[in-house]
Amino acid sequence: ISGKSVLDIGCGSGRLSKELLQMGANSLHGLDISTEMLDFAQEECRDFTNVTWEPCDLTQGIPHEDGAFDVAFEWSVLLHILEDQHFESILGEMARVASKYVILGMDGPDVMQETAYYKRRTRKYHIQTLENVGYNLISQRDVSGSLVLAVFQKR
Repeated sequence: ISGKSVLDIGCGSGRLSKELLQMGANSLHGLDISTEMLDFAQEECRDFTNVTWEPCDLTQGIPHEDGAFDVAFEWSVLLHILEDQHFESILGEMARVASKYVILGMDGPDVMQETAYYKRRTRKYHIQTLENVGYNLISQRDVSGSLVLAVFQKR
């Protein structure tokens, strides 16, 4: 993260955006569908000048050029994308706008689970979807219990 430009997908309240900035991100651009959450994020990261915010419905694409960021980062956002078509499209968009890395925070047990509010896909599904758009898994680490941090590098 240090020295990299980072796109934070579904940045929410900015808690993890702040962590990424403290880790030395050269710049950070946060996207979230909720303008209210973006207001919270802006307040959370008020001490940083190298951060910008943008409302974005990820199911409509990411409005940035190919390779615009070194890293596209997502933590437990894709869990809330219920349709497989949108899930694959969002991962494809993350891969498109990232020039080097895609980092995913994958929730839960490595099983398929679905409710009216979330759809948990297997890690294999995440990995295969990114491999299909030119990224290889280079690191995978259990963070806490059922959370896995996965780093993918562009081929």
